[in-house]
Amino acid sequence: MNAVIADFVQEYRSKTWIYAQNAAATARICDKVLQAESVPGVVTHRVKNPSSLERKLCGRERCFGRRYPSKKDIQDEISDLAGVRIVVCFPHDRERVQNALGERFDIELTKHYGEVDTNSIVRPGYCATHCWVYLRENESQARDDRQRRRIEIQIVSMLRHAWAQFEHDAVYKAQSQMNPEDRQVLHSLSRAINCGESFLNSISESRAVCDIPSDVVFEMVYEVGCWVADVAKQENQLQGTSIPLEEFLRILKMARPIHLSCSIKSRL
Repeated sequence: MNAVIADFVQEYRSKTWIYAQNAAATARICDKVLQAESVPGVVTHRVKNPSSLERKLCGRERCFGRRYPSKKDIQDEISDLAGVRIVVCFPHDRERVQNALGERFDIELTKHYGEVDTNSIVRPGYCATHCWVYLRENESQARDDRQRRRIEIQIVSMLRHAWAQFEHDAVYKAQSQMNPEDRQVLHSLSRAINCGESFLNSISESRAVCDIPSDVVFEMVYEVGCWVADVAKQENQLQGTSIPLEEFLRILKMARPIHLSCSIKSRL
């Protein structure tokens, strides 16, 4: 094994805790971003396993027929030592989330995969946005020196995430060669996902729930929350939290559960 790789991996093992803490801090901020933007989704985070990193670096040297000249070259090339994944329910929310991340992080680079021609890339059908970010100076973060550590944030839709999990484990990670028939199935599934994502976007754009006539009685408790959130949106107030509803109940002097409960029970 290249001595440069061995030194880098050994140093990484001793500093994994730094990447772990910063990945967790980044994930917490991403959670807040989803809430503030009223975007339904799930945020997960992880750090790369040192043994997996070693295999990846050695594999790259064999694949590209070159040796890493320095640890800095490895640090510059490997973007996902600390990673956060944002899985959004609706595909068109990817761009919205990306723009919101720019307000919370220092972004070094943004890459879009699978946007133009999924047949021309190494991983056909993989569609996601990757952002290389740094926690801002005013954010709490772990360091062993003055250097900030890069985190990769991946933004992917729910359906594409399911597709990518299979493709990553069965093809990309295992470095296996697919036969033409299996590859065609993978491409066909990717095209089907494109149709599914179009339907999801159409559903998310429906105003059936929010456009409740003003003279109709609320039938479900969820309609109340949707209506209050929609009014708050029109007034440019905070979304994705209970603040609009809390303010509404405060006016009625029912902002605390005990007050609201007594009022409800007295009318039953």
